[in-house]
Amino acid sequence: MSASSLPPILKLDGVVKRFGGLTAVNDVSMRVSAGEVVGILGPNGSGKTTLFSTVSGFLRPNAGTIEFDGKPIQGMHPHEICNLGLARTFQIVQPFMGLRVLDNVVVGCLASGRSLPQARERAAEIVDFVGMGSRSETMAAELSLPDRKRLELAKALSTEPKLILLDEIMAGLRPSEVTVAVDLIKRISALGVTILIVEHLMQAILALCERIYVLQHGSLIASGEPRACMQESAVVDAYFGEAYRA
Repeated sequence: MSASSLPPILKLDGVVKRFGGLTAVNDVSMRVSAGEVVGILGPNGSGKTTLFSTVSGFLRPNAGTIEFDGKPIQGMHPHEICNLGLARTFQIVQPFMGLRVLDNVVVGCLASGRSLPQARERAAEIVDFVGMGSRSETMAAELSLPDRKRLELAKALSTEPKLILLDEIMAGLRPSEVTVAVDLIKRISALGVTILIVEHLMQAILALCERIYVLQHGSLIASGEPRACMQESAVVDAYFGEAYRA
């Protein structure tokens, strides 16, 4: 049985998010099953990050329903949603700059209810898992961009998530660094963590995702297998314009 045939761990129905007269997310419905890696594509300004912020509780939807693991979560606070097992990363990484790498991850482990010794032990395991064991004592402010991205993943993993929303985790990376990031995401998926990823890099999407959703001006314009979706005329127009298709 494929992952996509299982009951959804994340279900969106008719989700709308407006900012005054601007509709940033317009009647979006999605399904993500446990164990899947699903991509969200769209040009800049298409509503991808707004959708993530709405799902994770940083914004409240104007309409529609969001269910995670069978529970309605629209209107809940971010920490409440995180405690249910839904974590996210941010497009602009947000480490605790004044803390060491290990302590950044300890914060998330403490939030999941561990004692301090248990949190430190688990944090060390996660830091090793993402390939930063040699940097565990480094201050977050001293890290390179690729290492800050890995720390962002480690922080998400520290909350013991069932589902992670990855928001352009590979933006700004060199090709060799993208390859390392793709491998790490595959290893996270192999742990049984469901992944919903916003990404512009088709190399990464094709390597990771069974299915994708494509947004344009806040609305869904396509969904399905990545290569098939990218050949649809509406998707070609959204990314390259009608002149390219002609």
